Amino acid sequence: MVSAPGRRRQVLFAKARGLSVHRACALLGGARSAPGYESRLPERDKPVIEELKKIAQERPWFGYRRAWALLRRTALKINPKRVHRLWKSAGLKLSQKRPRDRARLGTTRQPAASGINSV
Repeated sequence: MVSAPGRRRQVLFAKARGLSVHRACALLGGARSAPGYESRLPERDKPVIEELKKIAQERPWFGYRRAWALLRRTALKINPKRVHRLWKSAGLKLSQKRPRDRARLGTTRQPAASGINSV
């Protein structure tokens, strides 16, 4: 299964090889209007991504859910699924916690088996 942007790239590739758009779309099973489509999502998402990057830089221990809560406090009414998609596409991550040193309680290890049914 090829996504719509993938099919558009295939049609443009076929067009560069000498096929007409009409013929390339017929062979690949896409709409003839598809190659001319340009998504408006990047322009719409750009201010939100900049805001998420600012939040992640100020508070590296915040994940996308807390960032979503901060965005909701501002004028942005935004869906958490959209925040998650933008968070992943921007390459943002939580800073990794260091594992804690655990206190040794003086427990001893179980002795190794010296033979069959000895433990």
